Amino acid sequence: MKIAISVWNNSLSNVFDFSTNVLIVDIEDAKEVARSKVNLEDTLAQQKAKKLKDLGVETLICGAISREVVFALDSVGIEVLAYVTGEVEEVLQAHLNNSLDAAKFVMPGCWHGARNGFGGCMRKRRLRSCAKEAINKKGG
Repeated sequence: MKIAISVWNNSLSNVFDFSTNVLIVDIEDAKEVARSKVNLEDTLAQQKAKKLKDLGVETLICGAISREVVFALDSVGIEVLAYVTGEVEEVLQAHLNNSLDAAKFVMPGCWHGARNGFGGCMRKRRLRSCAKEAINKKGG
């Protein structure tokens, strides 16, 4: 499995939409086996999504993210873990240990009750269903 973590210096980038760098991590049996840094020069949501998909990414861990980018990622089958904050290495370890939902990794301004919808913070399960609901409402 490959994950991408949106980075700025040694921390998660605050907003994925404007992020140009991701750390790609190969994971096997809940352990890191390889990593590389990739520059995402593309600015359009569909281009970013396609590039991540072409790299084999299955999950993106990021800070804030717009609906447009969530829809683009969802359309290529990439799972999104959004509204995460912290140092890259700590976030990676938390993901590997299934503890990314700890309060210290929740972006400021997010609260526990807001994680399940577009009104505030989002997590992977709700992102997909919200994306699909919005697309259905648009008629697309």
